[in-house]
Formats: sequence, C-alpha cells, structure tokens
Amino acid sequence: MADAFHIPLTLCPDFIPALLAAGANTIHTTPAGVGNGDELWIHLYTSASAETITVASGGVNIQVDLVIPAFTDYTLFAGQPLRNGLALEIVCTVGGIMRVMGWVNRL
Repeated sequence: MADAFHIPLTLCPDFIPALLAAGANTIHTTPAGVGNGDELWIHLYTSASAETITVASGGVNIQVDLVIPAFTDYTLFAGQPLRNGLALEIVCTVGGIMRVMGWVNRL
C-alpha cells in the first residue's frame, strides 16, 4: 500500500480556515478515477449564533439539517473516505458565521 500524505482541503489551499458563505460551499473535490481516494478530516467552528447546514457529496445529501451550536468546534468528518472525483459541499443557511478547517490524507 502506498503511503498517505497530508494535503489541504480544496477550499483551504494554505491550511487557513475558510469563512463559509450562505448557500453551497464546495469544501473539497477528490481526484477523478477509482483509486483509493482521499480520507477527509474536517472541523467546523461557529461564531455568535448557531448554524443549520446540509452536507452533500455527488448531489446526494449525507446529513440534512445538522445544527451546529454557537461557539462550537465541531468535528464533521474524522477519516471519512471519498473518491472518484466527487465533491463535498456544505450548504449554509446563513453566511459569515462558520469557518471550515481540515486536511486530507491522500491515499
């Protein structure tokens, strides 16, 4: 098996947390092909108010109406695999109150 190595999320190319906008935010896009893919490690941080999000990949909802409380560090994915050119999106109801940070283990 090949070694895994860290790469940044597509939305955070310099490993700097990104502020999410209202609507769909593409967090990470995996490389095309049927290889082993990416293992996602994603954390969310909210500011002054709670946020309701929808998580989707390949147009399919993974979790709907996930409420992240105010002032929370929330682990969304801890080692979730994703591959075949799929994109992971987070849809926010309100923009400017949630940041996303994380990394990918490219397998």
